[in-house]
Amino acid sequence: MSPEATLIGATIVPLLAGISIYLIAGRPEYRSPGPLIILGIAAALASLLIERTMRATFEPIGDSTWRAIAKAFLESSLCEESTKFVVFLLWLALLHRRRPQDALVGSVGIAVSYLAVENVMALDRAAGVDEWLAIIVERSLLTTPSTVADALQVGVWTAVVIADRGSGALRRIASALAAAVLAHGLWDAPLLVAKQRDAAGDAWTLLQWLPLLLPSVVVQAASIIPGVRQLDRRGVRLRWPFSTAGS
Repeated sequence: MSPEATLIGATIVPLLAGISIYLIAGRPEYRSPGPLIILGIAAALASLLIERTMRATFEPIGDSTWRAIAKAFLESSLCEESTKFVVFLLWLALLHRRRPQDALVGSVGIAVSYLAVENVMALDRAAGVDEWLAIIVERSLLTTPSTVADALQVGVWTAVVIADRGSGALRRIASALAAAVLAHGLWDAPLLVAKQRDAAGDAWTLLQWLPLLLPSVVVQAASIIPGVRQLDRRGVRLRWPFSTAGS
């Protein structure tokens, strides 16, 4: 696999994920996806600066499993999800007319734009075929669906709040954000520990750790599915496989 093909895959796969959510959510009425892309890129750059500042905190821990876990939950999960959340709220505030579908597309659009920047930066640091293959597996095939699912947790419950005209906003959105942070941390921790154990960080090593990603998937499903069903009851029609309202 050439570096060029890997670069295309690492940037196109998140884009396709964003387009899929756009179609599922029913083509919300906003002028252009441009603001989402710009905000997603801005969030990625801001998060990078924050993470570099936080990195010094983990230096005393050394290169250990505990450092990988701390990095997963604090530097990666808490920092990234909080940054994307703030930018997501900013985007919603810029809309004159907010629909539930806008929350879904906004959260995922910002997240996949953020992810595309992360992927390009990861590719820039990679060296050798093994690292390129690891990036294909991790960034495109594993990280993309996880990133979309984490964004959907916030997006779905924000959509419910919009459908209910702001009722229970703090409780619902805060719970969704906490679930997204938890799921992100549970997802990143096994992958970072796998890299810690194997300096090569090859694709096969990452695949061997896949079963340990199940807790993250459980958290994501436990948050997203009830939220989608709440939207169904409010007549918000989405084309989800587990949606009862249909299209």
